Amino acid sequence: MDAKLETVAAGTVLCTENEKTEFVPVVLKGETDVPVPNFGQWPQIESESGLSHSIIALVPPQTVTAADECMVVWMRVMRLLKPCNHHCDFHEYFVNNLN
Repeated sequence: MDAKLETVAAGTVLCTENEKTEFVPVVLKGETDVPVPNFGQWPQIESESGLSHSIIALVPPQTVTAADECMVVWMRVMRLLKPCNHHCDFHEYFVNNLN
């Protein structure tokens, strides 16, 4: 899934409102100042080629900061929107349960 696991300190900004990102945070442990918005609420930025299926980034609708130490999985946008070319049941189930 091309994810990165990281422990971040309190006060770390996980996503910034209106800032294009190729990775989105999934908080596994710890608290944030506000909940990470459902990924369906993040505006999509399409590739420069203009192909609608070639999403390269999402834009958070609000800023989210770690309120205490958090364990975060950073998921690549492309893997969240289209996890597998072969429609793998495991990855589809995984992504559907992130919301």
